[in-house]
Amino acid sequence: MNSVDLLLEMGKIGWRFRRQDVLPMMEYFDAMIKENRVVMISKNDSMIAMLAFSMCDNYEPFLKKKDWDFLNHDPNGNIMYVEKLVSLYWDKEVRKRFEEIITKVYPRIEYAVWHRFAKWGDRKVIYKRRIQNVRN
Repeated sequence: MNSVDLLLEMGKIGWRFRRQDVLPMMEYFDAMIKENRVVMISKNDSMIAMLAFSMCDNYEPFLKKKDWDFLNHDPNGNIMYVEKLVSLYWDKEVRKRFEEIITKVYPRIEYAVWHRFAKWGDRKVIYKRRIQNVRN
C-alpha cells in the first residue's frame, strides 16, 4: 500500500482533510509506511481502522511536532506514541487487534501514549494505557 491508497481508505471511513495538507500527508505517510509504522485493521476486505505510531523512550518531541512532520523513532523504545488514529468505530476487539499486532513486533512496549484535541478549543489531553493481557 502507498500513501495515495491509504488516504483513499482513510477518506472512506471518515477522515477529512484540507487541500493544502494533501502533499505533506502523502510525504508523511510514505515515510511511515516505509518504516512499517502504519497498522491497518480490516473487516470483510474493508479498512475499519488505521494507526500510525512511533516507538520512543521520551514522547515529548512527538507531542510537540507539527502534524505532518516525520520524526525518526527508536525501535527499542518502551513507549508507543500514537501519532494518528482513524477508525470507523472503536471497541475492545479493535483495540486488542492493534495491541496484538504491535506487541509482536515491539515486545518491550510498556504503555501507549496519545493526545487529542478536545471538542472545544485545543486543550491537549494525554492518555496512558498499560498494555495488558496481550502477550498470551
